[in-house]
Amino acid sequence: MKPRQQLGRQEDHIQLKQRIIHYQSEIVAYEHKLKSLQASIEKEKVRNQFLQEKLYSIEDQQLETYQKEIYELKEKLTKLEVELEEEKNRSTQLQQKVVSAKHPVESPKEKPVEAIANIQAYFAYSTLLPATEDDDLTIIGDFVIKNTGTKALHDMIVCIKLSPIDAGTLSGKIATKKSQTFIESDIDWVFLHENWKDKIKNNGEYWIKCVDPNPLQPNDTIVFPQFDISLPKNEEQHSVVVDGFVYSKELPKGTFSLNKIIVNY
Repeated sequence: MKPRQQLGRQEDHIQLKQRIIHYQSEIVAYEHKLKSLQASIEKEKVRNQFLQEKLYSIEDQQLETYQKEIYELKEKLTKLEVELEEEKNRSTQLQQKVVSAKHPVESPKEKPVEAIANIQAYFAYSTLLPATEDDDLTIIGDFVIKNTGTKALHDMIVCIKLSPIDAGTLSGKIATKKSQTFIESDIDWVFLHENWKDKIKNNGEYWIKCVDPNPLQPNDTIVFPQFDISLPKNEEQHSVVVDGFVYSKELPKGTFSLNKIIVNY
């Protein structure tokens, strides 16, 4: 074989190897992209399932609320009928006393019932496990607040705290006081402090305030919706706790949420 032909075949062999290496690199890139897309699909499946469960829960709560209102109205009607009968008897007795005496006897006044301020709050959430070792663990959910007292509540404030303070980050529909974006959007919550980033960095505390000017009436509910907590993998910590607190003008000392989020690695 001539040297020139032999040299040409060697060059063809080298080019073939280079193409194989290029194709293998493209296969690895496509496999990584496929895994990333599969992880995104799983996350959307969990989010969709959570939203469907939330919809069913809202429908059940509305039905329960209507049934409760019907029951309370029936009780109120029965009470009013009893009071009407009592008033008829009282009126008859007073008429008889007017005939026999110069000054009728006045009935004692009932003392007004004092209104009570009370709150119940809880986390409704789902946990999305990481698809790969490099992905973050994600928690999505709502923080639900209900006025369970008999007094309207003003200036609702929420504190969500992550422990350890550097365990992860919380995000959601929250505006800053300077942005004013909540005026034209559906955002109902704003960071309470101007230095809110320092609060998060130093204490792991997210302080937010409801911007709805209307008070929270008894039996009414407000929600900090669709929050998202990302927890990166950390070899030095084995547990993360998320606590919730609620405050109002009527309850300045605040109250704990009924539950907390606990993640153990």
